[in-house]
Amino acid sequence: CMAGRPRFRVPLPADLAVLAVLLYLTPSVSTFWFLLLFVVFALATRGNTRAMWALVGVATIALAVRVAVWDSFQWRSTWHWIAIALATLVSGLGMGFLGARERQQLSRQQFLEKITGLLRFERGLTESIRQALGELALEFDCEQACLAVYEDELERLFVWKVRPGDRDPQGPETLPQARSETFLIDCMEISIGWAHRRGAGECFGWDRRTGQTFRTIPPIPSSTREEFGAQSLLAVTIEANSRPAGRILLANARAPRRQFSAADLRWLEKIVRHIGPPLENVFLLRHLRARAVESERSRISRDLHDGILQTLLSLKIQLDVLRLRPPQGSERAAAEFASLHK
Repeated sequence: CMAGRPRFRVPLPADLAVLAVLLYLTPSVSTFWFLLLFVVFALATRGNTRAMWALVGVATIALAVRVAVWDSFQWRSTWHWIAIALATLVSGLGMGFLGARERQQLSRQQFLEKITGLLRFERGLTESIRQALGELALEFDCEQACLAVYEDELERLFVWKVRPGDRDPQGPETLPQARSETFLIDCMEISIGWAHRRGAGECFGWDRRTGQTFRTIPPIPSSTREEFGAQSLLAVTIEANSRPAGRILLANARAPRRQFSAADLRWLEKIVRHIGPPLENVFLLRHLRARAVESERSRISRDLHDGILQTLLSLKIQLDVLRLRPPQGSERAAAEFASLHK
């Protein structure tokens, strides 16, 4: 429909009624199949999975019964009934799978647009990062999201941590270079996932540049697990100037709602690649603004030092001289000199 105009949707009972009529009236199953697959796809894209499964099952049975009733009974014809039933079942489930994938892709595209829209300079760096990390925590149903960025010039690590539901913007923690291993997890060219399973930790991941999966990955540092109290964790590298600049980490604590998987890690990688450029722009604009403020302060300082400060200092010296050596018998002049000096 056109934007701003009301949407028109055919209710599900109407679709089912048309299917029933076609099943009874049409001499060929092709028309029935076409409409059935359309309805199954629509249900899947709307996320109505239970109704989709029920429709495929009922339609398969109904179509087999309809063919059995209309055809004269022969033992050989039973294979025809079975073939039609299987074809209906497989095609219905296949169309449902395509509809579910379509729904997932649309949902993910909407999420990427939403999280990118949060990274805006006018919101401020801290507020932009807080909202973006909060959306990541909700998307992956995790207990904590973290952004760690290392500044080479300052040799400091800046860490933002957000939990779902946080509303108050908090500035980053400023940590020494020695804490880098905890948040950057050694080699930043590897996208890493870790889950605590069966009493041991299981790592999985791949080279973020080539996608090559590693059979063995060094374990997550114990300092990282202790920092987040993690039982499940994902870590993906974020770039600046086409080189690694930090990590985005998602963590579930000691009572995780679910364990992260390789599919979660790939989805997080895609998100980080998508938000990398706008996040880098926010950092650059903030850096440029800080430099502009510092430059303006330096200019004002030079102007004061070379201009009015010199004049005021000269005036102070002259007043000191006149106050110490006032004209004879002029108490009023001495008091005025002292007032001007003050």
